Amino acid sequence: MKVILQRVLSASVTVDKEMISSIGKGVLAFAAVAPGDTEKEADLMAAKVLRMKLWDDEEGGKWKKSVGDIGGEVLCVSQFTLLASTKKGAKPDFHGAANPEEARRLYHYFVQKVRAGYMEERVKDGQFQAMMEVALVNDGPVGFVKASFIFLAFGGVCANRGGYIIGYAGVEEWSQDGAIEDTLDETDG
Repeated sequence: MKVILQRVLSASVTVDKEMISSIGKGVLAFAAVAPGDTEKEADLMAAKVLRMKLWDDEEGGKWKKSVGDIGGEVLCVSQFTLLASTKKGAKPDFHGAANPEEARRLYHYFVQKVRAGYMEERVKDGQFQAMMEVALVNDGPVGFVKASFIFLAFGGVCANRGGYIIGYAGVEEWSQDGAIEDTLDETDG
């Protein structure tokens, strides 16, 4: 599972010329499900969305507050193109994305985990498998990416004030026997 977190002043999703979701200050989370992803990856990514310290505190301490700490909102948007490969030629290859049925199930599970871990009414969603226009006003000028390469393709308007882009390419650390290690600890938010 790959999740890109974007700190925003506002964001919205429009489908067929109708705005279906919008948030004010908070986090826009683009999420993609890979083959073999399980509820464990979705649980870890949902926790990361809610616990990541993206805002400064009132005393000027850097990276001290999460979306919950500031009373912000979360907008989750399914975006399978995050898992595209562009290693060969100029055309993206989407074999790195889960099949639509499995992706839908796990994406909705992820959104429900974000809602369950926060205030349900402050977590909004796009529309799975729809052509969405995603509009956002970035908040910041600093970006963080935890992935070797991200092919980011989405329609919409972007009013850029810098951007906090935090990418999580899922759980990337593996134990000797190939089991997934829980990489979310108290020190990293």
